[in-house]
Amino acid sequence: MRARWLTQPIAALVAAIVAVMGCAGCTETRVIRSHTPLAGLPGAEGGLQVGSKLDGYIDPTATPGGRNFILYEDGSVELIAKTGDQLLKHLSGVVRTRNSELFTQQLLSERTKQEFAERGLEPSLAFEMLVEREADFRAMRARMPLGEKTPGVVMRKLGKRAYRVQTVGLAARDLAWTGYDMIFEGGSWRLRWFVG
Repeated sequence: MRARWLTQPIAALVAAIVAVMGCAGCTETRVIRSHTPLAGLPGAEGGLQVGSKLDGYIDPTATPGGRNFILYEDGSVELIAKTGDQLLKHLSGVVRTRNSELFTQQLLSERTKQEFAERGLEPSLAFEMLVEREADFRAMRARMPLGEKTPGVVMRKLGKRAYRVQTVGLAARDLAWTGYDMIFEGGSWRLRWFVG
C-alpha cells in the first residue's frame, strides 16, 4: 500500500512533464505593432516589429526624395512648401541669400501680389519690406523652430485654404511679428504676410 501511495504522485508528475513536453512544440504567434518615435531612423533596431495601423498611408506633407525643392537640369529650382515650417525655411533662405526673384515668384501669395498691384506697387517691394525687418523675422522664426508644430504655436483657419500660424503666450512676448498668414496655392503654401 505504501508503495502505491508513492508511485501515484510520481506517475502524475511524469504525466504532467510529458504533457508539458508535448506542448513545447505548440507555440502562439502574436504580431505586435508599434510605431516608436525613432523607428524610422536608419539602422534603428528594436525588439518589436515596426508597423502601423495605416500601412500604405501616404503622407500628404511628404516631398520628392524628402527634399523641399526640385533642382532642374537647366539650373532652375522649384521650392516646395507642404508645411508652414517648410515655408519658413524657404523664407529664411531667400532672405539670407537676398533672392528677391525666388521670393516674389514662388513664396509670395498671388493674393498679396494682387494687393500690391492694386495699390500701384511692385510685388518686389514686399521682399524689400521683409529684408528691412529681417531682425523681426528672425526673432519670430527663433520662437517657432518647428513652425506650426512648435509648442506654444497655434494654427487658426482664416478662410478657404488660408491659415494663421502664431506664437501665443509668453513665447510671443517682445516680438514685433508673432506669426504669419499662409495660403495654399498651386500645391504649396505661400506667404500672405506677417502678423504682430
